[in-house]
Amino acid sequence: ARTDGAIAYSLNAWAESQNSLQDGGSVPTTPTNVTASATDTPGTIRVTWDWSWAKATKAVISWADHADAWESTSEPSKYEISNLHASNWNISNLEPGQKWYIRVQLVQVQADGETPSPWSEIVEVDLASAPSIPTLILDKSIIGPSDSVTAAWGYVSTDGTPQAAAEICEATITGLGIEYGEIIARTQTAQHITLNPEELGWTAGTTYNLCVRVVSRSGKTSDSWSLPVSVTIAEPLTATITQHSLVAETVDEREILSLKELPLTVTVTGAGYGGTTMVAIEYAAPYSIRRPDDTNEAHFEGETVALIKQTGEDQITIDTEHLNSQLNDDALYRIVATVQDGFGQSAETTLDFEVHWTEQAIIPTGEVELDEEHIAAFITPLLPAGAENKGTADIYRLSADKPELIVKDAEWGTKYVDPFPAIGELSGHRIVYKSENGDYITSNNELAFADIVPQNDFLRSWHSNLIHFGEDTLELPHNISIKNQFEKDFTETQYLGGSVVGDWNPAIKRSSTLDATVYLPDDDFVLRTVRALSRYTGICQIRMMDGSSFSGDVQVSDALSADTAGKLL
Repeated sequence: ARTDGAIAYSLNAWAESQNSLQDGGSVPTTPTNVTASATDTPGTIRVTWDWSWAKATKAVISWADHADAWESTSEPSKYEISNLHASNWNISNLEPGQKWYIRVQLVQVQADGETPSPWSEIVEVDLASAPSIPTLILDKSIIGPSDSVTAAWGYVSTDGTPQAAAEICEATITGLGIEYGEIIARTQTAQHITLNPEELGWTAGTTYNLCVRVVSRSGKTSDSWSLPVSVTIAEPLTATITQHSLVAETVDEREILSLKELPLTVTVTGAGYGGTTMVAIEYAAPYSIRRPDDTNEAHFEGETVALIKQTGEDQITIDTEHLNSQLNDDALYRIVATVQDGFGQSAETTLDFEVHWTEQAIIPTGEVELDEEHIAAFITPLLPAGAENKGTADIYRLSADKPELIVKDAEWGTKYVDPFPAIGELSGHRIVYKSENGDYITSNNELAFADIVPQNDFLRSWHSNLIHFGEDTLELPHNISIKNQFEKDFTETQYLGGSVVGDWNPAIKRSSTLDATVYLPDDDFVLRTVRALSRYTGICQIRMMDGSSFSGDVQVSDALSADTAGKLL
């Protein structure tokens, strides 16, 4: 009993001694009311405590990123604060988006050393927080089945950590609210993703609602999905020619569509109100024809004759002014209709047809009268007796060169003047019948033109060269020498590999030399006219005895000599 009493006394005495040290002795008490909380500054925690021991001269804050840091070989971070400061302190530059653990102790500094208090209980602060609910944006609200849509969103962090992942789901909107379905796409740090309808199994004519949510690197997910945004998969686009002015008929036991007259009207559906409709006419087979200027014109399959583009589905009218070359009778063409909607879809349809004009060209006639004083010709195009007065006439000047168009769309029975008809055996004029559709092929597939010459041989027997400039005319009748040089515009290109390519420009340069003898003083008027021509800077009209009649620049040079009779040349 005594021993027990002695032990009890010793324990009680130790307890009283400890209480005495805590209340008024030299060991600081444990700090009380220790709190820690995140601040508005990312990575910063505010720590507060009470200076429960008045004699404490400083406080020590210790922190770590795991709760058992004070029981490991890795010493937690520490910082000492003088009691001159308020009992709160900021721990800065902490890694955001994770939990931190904080303890505080008080320290009394004396001459013989420092006496620390016991550590406070661990206070836990979670710097991780959920990112803001994102807003989903789609670059298109309607797309075609083979198109794609890009979904994008903004990421707003609340704890300073970046996006670690994002998910997109399909949502269903009902009367009870929004039901979030399966996740159809995922990404990591990117804040956009491209969705392909074919890969997702989306069907045309269906609308899909999409939502997005984000996850921060701290592992926090946004509090909810974004508001749904819809995208509609459009029906596949088709182009249909619903109306045209072509005529169904039988030609050579073939059932065909014929263009009988212009304008050609076409209506194409598929583009809708805001889409684009384009109608082209192109050759459906190669075609060649001789032109009134004696050239052979060839066309290839796919060559475009007309092209009209418009917005919407209104009727398209193609008339003569829309053609870049005429539509030829008996030729095979194709209408190519292309539509494009506002979603980037396009579709095409074609329709073949032949040209068989209702109004066929006929071979005309004409009259030519000569003005011998001015060496000019008057041409009157005439229709054969009984022919309807339709279409117009084109008048060409015939010469040693190719026929030259001098009057376009002449009226029947009207007299037209050619001030510079060719002289010599090759002179004449060509009258071409041109229908209202611009065609000059007869029902027998012949060219509808007639070549006419004057009744007398005034022009054809002319034996002088004529140069017209301004109001003057120079006639060179004696000892004529004519030289023509034709130069093609050709460029040869040689490549390193050894290949050679030649390019021709359709233009051809013509240089003509005309030598004539002038006898003085018999032809002094001619000499003065030559000198006047040498000073003339405009374009001249040249008519030479070789049958040419053309316009150009004239350069003059002269030289004097004497013959054996002493006559000055």
